[in-house]
Amino acid sequence: MRWLTVLVLAALLAGCSTESDEQVLATFEGGVLTVADVDAHLKSLKRDSRFREKQELLTPAFAFEHALNMEMIIARGLELDLHRDPVIRNELHDSMSRLFMELLQDQLIEQIDRDTITEEEMRAFYEENLEQYQQPARYHLHAFSVDPEQAEQVLAAVLDGRLEFATAAGRHALKEKERRSGGDTGKRTLRRFQPSWREIVATLPVGEASGPHLIDGETYLLLLESRTEPYQNAFEERREYIRNDVLYSRYQQQWQEVYDELRHNYRVKIDRKRLERYITAEPGDNGVEALLAREEGRS
Repeated sequence: MRWLTVLVLAALLAGCSTESDEQVLATFEGGVLTVADVDAHLKSLKRDSRFREKQELLTPAFAFEHALNMEMIIARGLELDLHRDPVIRNELHDSMSRLFMELLQDQLIEQIDRDTITEEEMRAFYEENLEQYQQPARYHLHAFSVDPEQAEQVLAAVLDGRLEFATAAGRHALKEKERRSGGDTGKRTLRRFQPSWREIVATLPVGEASGPHLIDGETYLLLLESRTEPYQNAFEERREYIRNDVLYSRYQQQWQEVYDELRHNYRVKIDRKRLERYITAEPGDNGVEALLAREEGRS
């Protein structure tokens, strides 16, 4: 999809050329194809991995035919208003903005020398973003799904020592993966668990099997084997990372200033009430469709 998007974008741009008549190689409804367009397309094809072993094909004649064929596909798509479809328009605008940003970057923002970042600036950034330099607690959880009618019996066998937890998983787990692993899910931070698991895992006692727990409609037995404590990295441990983060934050600030200026220059007007209704839509609402439905209901 990405390559097709780039092709569409290239063809759209080519079709908008404004060269003098003697440079025009072909005309069509909605655009022209010029010598400069075909030259640019030929250079692009030579960088295309699809033609790495077929460089002999890449002649001006081939580039012309290839570019004109693209234009014809674009012409048909425009005729069908495909470019007005929000999904397709997003793909086109995403590629266009990335290309334009790359071309305009040196005009829009200033390059920042990392060596201009001071010790004081780094320490202030570190203190303001301590959580960013903290290693969160890691949980080593064993878990397996079990028949609800057998859950209490299996848990009792684990708690009184008749079964090891892994053995119980191997015998009673409902899922093959859980049986093979003995229920071992590995070590991970709380954020790497599904949201429905996090609160339960965070409150489990270490080393004690528990259950039955109903999670996402399934019954589980759980055993938290270990939990590490969060660790705050000292400034010196992350010094160079902090320098990079300060550099990145400076660039972010520059870009935000650029966006603010562009919005001013192009007279952006935001319908705050409509935007608020959109961003506070109920979970499951389909964005624009939900907004339009509300608007129609008010009319």
